[in-house]
Amino acid sequence: MKGNHEVVARQESSIKAEVSKFHPGDVARGGSCAVYCVRSLEGRGKRCIKRYENPPSRDYLEILELMRAPRGMNVPVVFNWSVSGHRSDELVVEEEWVEGCTLRGLMSEAPQKVVLNAVRWSLQLATTLSRLHEVYGFLHHDIKPENVIIDLFDDAVLIDFDAARHLIREGDEKPVLAQSSDRIGESPALRGTLGYASPEAKLFPGHCDAAVDLYGFGKMFLEIAAIEPHAFAPAYFEILRRCTRVDALSRIESAGMLREMLRAMRIK
Repeated sequence: MKGNHEVVARQESSIKAEVSKFHPGDVARGGSCAVYCVRSLEGRGKRCIKRYENPPSRDYLEILELMRAPRGMNVPVVFNWSVSGHRSDELVVEEEWVEGCTLRGLMSEAPQKVVLNAVRWSLQLATTLSRLHEVYGFLHHDIKPENVIIDLFDDAVLIDFDAARHLIREGDEKPVLAQSSDRIGESPALRGTLGYASPEAKLFPGHCDAAVDLYGFGKMFLEIAAIEPHAFAPAYFEILRRCTRVDALSRIESAGMLREMLRAMRIK
């Protein structure tokens, strides 16, 4: 056990030393953290190092642990994370650097490519959401084109789980969002991004369920389908519109059902 603690301590020290080399101009700042890209010395390619200056939530730390070995999901692998500071309010995360372009960037730079691959990417993301909700018990809560990277293999990778929340199941009912405090990933204020956040996320941010991810998913792919509407089957529009209904209870029941509907549509 002592040996394991020493290894972890060396990893944390290495991450902090790596981060300390950077100047403000070398940092890409996200909504809640600074992001660094560094080259691994252990043969793992590039790494993404994120540095947060707000206290991490228990939910966020838990999902970081799960993402050390994410099965059945197209997401970045988390290699290591550490919390430090006098109030344990500084979080440093080391994860896989995903080479590619955001979906938002491709929508601007290569819209025809986006149109041609939209159905395949929507199926990939629906599969990831299904695993995230139903197997891992988490809600992403910020589905938008900026949080999807199309990697070098032309696969859709879901990133940025800062807003993720733990889902708790009550009997056979749909997953219900757990209540939590005001920390990274646990603010009671509006979660998500305007234009992709569901109505209930704006009105009742502390009482949302997995339907909020389906809403953001539907809004994102409807935006893509609007680039060239005649390239998509009417059934595809119907699926996306069912994801974006105002009443959360009338949306598609789950990400698993969404995945199966998209899969059936592709087979026809």
